[in-house]
Amino acid sequence: MDWGALWGAVAALDWTRIFGTLGTLVVSILALFKWGERQKALREQIAGELELLADVEKNEILNRHTGAPAWLHGKIVLDIAKLTGAPLGARKKPIPWGSVILAAILASGLGVWTYVLNASGFVWYSLIPGVIAVLFGVSLLGMFTNREIPPDDALPTGAVPLKSDVAVEQIAGTIAKLSTKADESRFASTGVAGVALRVFETLQAGDFGAALDFVDPLWLECRLRSWLWNNYLINVFREEQLEPLLSSLKMGHQPAEVWDAFVVSEETGFETAWKGFGEVGAGTTRRRMSRNTELIILAPVHDSGGYFVPSATVLPRSLTFLMRETDTGWKLANHGGSALPLAEWPPVWWMVNDPAIGSEAQPLDSS
Repeated sequence: MDWGALWGAVAALDWTRIFGTLGTLVVSILALFKWGERQKALREQIAGELELLADVEKNEILNRHTGAPAWLHGKIVLDIAKLTGAPLGARKKPIPWGSVILAAILASGLGVWTYVLNASGFVWYSLIPGVIAVLFGVSLLGMFTNREIPPDDALPTGAVPLKSDVAVEQIAGTIAKLSTKADESRFASTGVAGVALRVFETLQAGDFGAALDFVDPLWLECRLRSWLWNNYLINVFREEQLEPLLSSLKMGHQPAEVWDAFVVSEETGFETAWKGFGEVGAGTTRRRMSRNTELIILAPVHDSGGYFVPSATVLPRSLTFLMRETDTGWKLANHGGSALPLAEWPPVWWMVNDPAIGSEAQPLDSS
């Protein structure tokens, strides 16, 4: 290979003409897409959408009983993002620039080597560096494409995460959160949802003693009844012991060894049952069951930061907490049913397939 001749041929190229041609090509592409006109049309479209939004907000039916204002707000924000070039879009993995540079150098080097080998005519062994160069080129292309991170499939079907980098979801989540007008005081430390979350986190951590500050006396009594009843079924306690034990455990946590065994059993049970839930969130919709009771729905939120659902949706692995308002604040009254439990033998939790119900032992006469 005559390297001097190759270098002379490269130097003899009319680079001014080449760059001029490239510039003309770029201008032609911009003219083809009418970049400036598109920007102007987008500004006019946004102005029209703002006028339409003002008219929709004046219409009482559209403003109060439909999602039209939220939809228009989201559309306007998306159009402004397009106009300003804001980085909205699917979450993507970062580009590995070190690998990109290495692949580019190797692909270029092997490509030049292939060209040199075939400068005087094709030779079969040029296929080796040529194929490797193509593979590096494909690898290089793959580093810039298909970098989208798939959405969290652990969320319910149709749920839109509030914390998202997907443009439509990001805007829709923000608008939905603002338009719900949820009472933020419910999520305060003393609010009904806030207390429900605190008692869940405490029981999930296996700290039954700390959870007692957030539970209703009826709930504690029924938990004692459930534990005593289950132990009665396996002949740990006799029938005549149940009522005296219940009374002494309620009043003074005595006998101490029985109370300690009960606490250990509860801590182990709740920690085991709820350890897979991770971080949970509470629904913003208020569900009043009576004058002083309210139902709170808890469900895992994973790393979504919360989510909203635009229509009725089944929430897998959700928990229902019935909260009762007392003189000392909101307390947990039931952790599985939507009604207050009944203090019987065994207690009634209003849960489907309560394990104590399936026993062959006969219920005790509470009288």
